Amino acid sequence: GSSIDLNLGVNSETNQKLGHVNVIDEVRFETLNLNFRKLFVKGLSFKIGRQDLIRGEGLLLMEGTSGDGSRSLYFNAAVLAYAFRKSKLEAIAILDPRQDRFLPQINDQHKYLQDWDEQALGLYYTDKNLANTSMELYYFHKKEIHDRRAPASAQFQPDRRIETAGGRVVERLNSRWSATGEFAAQWGNQHPATPIRAWAGYGYVKRQSAARRKPYALAGIWALSGDDPSHPERIDGWDPLFARWPK
Repeated sequence: GSSIDLNLGVNSETNQKLGHVNVIDEVRFETLNLNFRKLFVKGLSFKIGRQDLIRGEGLLLMEGTSGDGSRSLYFNAAVLAYAFRKSKLEAIAILDPRQDRFLPQINDQHKYLQDWDEQALGLYYTDKNLANTSMELYYFHKKEIHDRRAPASAQFQPDRRIETAGGRVVERLNSRWSATGEFAAQWGNQHPATPIRAWAGYGYVKRQSAARRKPYALAGIWALSGDDPSHPERIDGWDPLFARWPK
């Protein structure tokens, strides 16, 4: 088959208010990308354009348009990936403005996709070489700038730059049992000179049933750092990067 794919999709939703139905609210491009599945080096691929980016369980990468609820998930991104054996290394660039300015909309309602302009560069490594262990390691540099709210608003966020590094491990103990853990640390600065120091992590065990509907039981702990009132000079609250609302 061809080594280049063109993916195209549009998105709209019905807006209902007090019994009145607006059949066409706003029609937006949810997907528009080129996927070069085979390049000049074996295992190298490149995908550019509007696309979904979900990695791991979505602790960091889940939704690029958190401000519009569950309507859309897309990112404006470029992903250069190199796959070798059962491993993959991805270089990811993301550019998500607070309002869509890259593609036209039908019946444009000038809706906000999030509260600020977002830019990020990252590396994401996935390893499945071991029979019962899968591992993911990542590093992201992100900017959150130009908050749309007034500076006097209690929710206004000054421009910030954040570094995030972490990893995730899944261990399959047998055909029914598995254990999963993920931890990430953050550091950076918020304008003019407020340091950011935060972390997030979780760990759990899961038992999968062999019944027809595949039910399972899961138990664990999830923890996120919060602002410490004894250190008002810094920001300790975890920034979920691209998973603000869904995760």
